[in-house]
Amino acid sequence: DLWQLTWALNDLARQSWSDGDMAHARRMFEEILAGYEEMSSQPNIIGNLGRLASIAAAQGDYAQARRQAHLIQKTTNSETDPNMLAHLGEVDYLEGHLVEASQLFEAGLAGWREKKGLHGQAWLLARLGCVAYRLGELDQAALLLEESLTVLGPNGSWWIRALDLLTQADVARVRGESGTAVELYARTLRLTTEEIDPPNMPERLEGFAKLAGAAQLPQRAARLFGAAQALRDRIGTPIPPVERADYDRARASASAQLDPAAFSAAWAEGLALTWEQAAALALEP
Repeated sequence: DLWQLTWALNDLARQSWSDGDMAHARRMFEEILAGYEEMSSQPNIIGNLGRLASIAAAQGDYAQARRQAHLIQKTTNSETDPNMLAHLGEVDYLEGHLVEASQLFEAGLAGWREKKGLHGQAWLLARLGCVAYRLGELDQAALLLEESLTVLGPNGSWWIRALDLLTQADVARVRGESGTAVELYARTLRLTTEEIDPPNMPERLEGFAKLAGAAQLPQRAARLFGAAQALRDRIGTPIPPVERADYDRARASASAQLDPAAFSAAWAEGLALTWEQAAALALEP
């Protein structure tokens, strides 16, 4: 009974994701994909190719993520399929190719608007907001993120909401609005924690670490940076190129506020934390 088997495998894959076992989640989604291919279930094939592309991208395997995205095109026989465009744009974005990513996201957004797909529209508006933020276009980023949340609605996908909140927090931090940034980082971290989503927690912890460094709290920053690194190492989700320069600047700034031994000691304390402990530390007043 392939339908029942794919449901069971899907539960296992999602549990593996929640456990931070990306490799096992990837194997489960590959087995699910084989089942859907045997049943010729195109919508489910497309969905699982997208999940495999997302996992590969999170693991820093951008070539594999591109291959999975192109398989969506092969499945739909369409060079303008918005799912494919979105995943190709995601790879370009993570690699730091912002102009190319923006073009793909815009094309995908047009496709979802034509199909009246609100989920897809909200996702790509959120990603266009990320691009604008990385380009320093903070007002434009804020507008796109608000539009994404409006399209998403109160009952929309939690992970898109979490992405909107994260980027809104980044915008507030860069603007120097530390109180707003703390509130938004807390909201996105709580949402990610409630949904037990360890693969997406490091960037939230790093956001709090950047705030701590800017507030002249270098030991707190070092502990949070260490905790985020430990989680990335355990799960296998490296810092993507698009985030590297901002991360390196913030870490260097925090490190410069302490002598090397003190910074290393605080970093080691962070490395020893579980993700639950790291989240609790980040949310401390």
